[in-house]
Amino acid sequence: MNSSYINEKNATGNDKFLSSVKEKNKIINNFTLDYYYDLLDKYDLSGTWNMIIKELKEHTVDSLNKTFLKFDDIGELYEIGLAHTNKIEKKELGKYYTPTDVAYIMSELLLENTNIESLVDVACGTGNLIVEVIRQIKEKNLFDIISFIKEGNLYLYDLDGVAIKICIAKIELILGEPLKKYINVTKGDFLNKNVKLPKNSTVITNPPYSLIKTYKKSWFKSEVLEQSRDFYAGFMDKIIDSCKNAVVVSPQSFLVSDKFSILRDKLGSNFYGEIFSFDNVPGTLFNGRKHGIFNTNNANGVRASISSIKRNGHQGFRLSHLIRFKTDQRNDVIKLDFLRSKLGDTVQDLKVPLKVFKELEPFIHQINNSDKVYMSDLLEEDINKQDERYKINVSTSARYFTVATVRDLDRNGVYFVYAKDEKSFKLVYGLLSSSYVYMWWRFFDGGILFSKRWLLRTPVMIETINKTEELITLVDEMIQNESNYLSYKKNAGKAQESVKFPVKYRNKLNKILFKDYHQYFGLLHRNNEVYENASE
Repeated sequence: MNSSYINEKNATGNDKFLSSVKEKNKIINNFTLDYYYDLLDKYDLSGTWNMIIKELKEHTVDSLNKTFLKFDDIGELYEIGLAHTNKIEKKELGKYYTPTDVAYIMSELLLENTNIESLVDVACGTGNLIVEVIRQIKEKNLFDIISFIKEGNLYLYDLDGVAIKICIAKIELILGEPLKKYINVTKGDFLNKNVKLPKNSTVITNPPYSLIKTYKKSWFKSEVLEQSRDFYAGFMDKIIDSCKNAVVVSPQSFLVSDKFSILRDKLGSNFYGEIFSFDNVPGTLFNGRKHGIFNTNNANGVRASISSIKRNGHQGFRLSHLIRFKTDQRNDVIKLDFLRSKLGDTVQDLKVPLKVFKELEPFIHQINNSDKVYMSDLLEEDINKQDERYKINVSTSARYFTVATVRDLDRNGVYFVYAKDEKSFKLVYGLLSSSYVYMWWRFFDGGILFSKRWLLRTPVMIETINKTEELITLVDEMIQNESNYLSYKKNAGKAQESVKFPVKYRNKLNKILFKDYHQYFGLLHRNNEVYENASE
């Protein structure tokens, strides 16, 4: 957030707090964060923002940006206030403002088709998305946006009446004209069966995503909602029933979780488009602080996707891999041309979507079309037949690579697997220590934990199994040297033990097992997308 409006050194003391009507009516001129908290405590969130909105009407965007309160900071300022006055509501509803650069990308995607019958923002909040859409329409002179709004073609939906007021005030500031009476506003529960969207609408949205604790009788009936029990899925289901096209912020889990399978099937059967997915290390797409969340980690760690969906007789989606970037690279990465350069060449149907580096797409096709078994076929699940000689420790932490050891690790987050025989033992150890298992997990999931479930589902080509003899010597060397490469990282108040082999071992394994593609595996382990070449 641009902290230019927070002037701590000149904070107004409580003894001067709202000492006159003149001061009360000039909040922005006297603005500091401490002053804002004082206002919230005395007038609550609604009362404070009614005063701020009243004063916003006296400004233009340019004049406002000369004060401590910048136009683009309004959304986060409200989020701070929401967290201050009602932290629990914010946590439960999953409310986060959309960063300006993300709003810009989403608006670009939405406006690639300017044949817009009605423009809709679902869960509009304070309007970061819809305001950016309107700003681009105006600046690019795509059509007469003021006449469009006056004809009743703009729709806003949100549960939060104060946020809607702020959204409308921002729209009026951008366009320099009072337009409130022409905007279609629905304040209330979007999932209510009586809430309707206009047909063939163009929708932009950052919907809430959180689990549903109580299923309301007033909601529309939906297989998607019943399966997922998640607000995001319910919002998406209702949107795609009516929209012509939409650009949506999605949780990255939408692409991998079984509970969203019906939604993915429905989306894939009726739309085509593009999906850009982002990791949350080292930088995050939602780069603001999680104001009001009850833990010590106040970074917003959501793995998010941006989905552009279009209904036009086509089917299939192009997906990016899980994009990573450093915070100082954000301006280079959050650009539409750059993001599109990361889309795979293959159109996917979303039934089992893969977030694949396009350089490795031919390899994935080779695996899918080859004779293969699965990791589950190499491992012994019958506890009575498990042999301690073939036991492998697997860490559930797989931020940049998977960790397999014979040594028992002193750490939280570890599970054990048992190979069926010595040949399988050497192969499983080698595959886990190479880039391969990590690659498959990251393309399928890439979430927080590397679970046994994903390990068992990893395919293994027969031709790879036939190379086991070639890696025996290398695997034996690694096993003998595990204790030489111990590493420790403090987590949950405890030093978590792991083994971190030099990269040369992983490269050698990759070259033995996957000679034709080993040069691209370095892409998987990097912490950013801005680099000169793919090799390690």
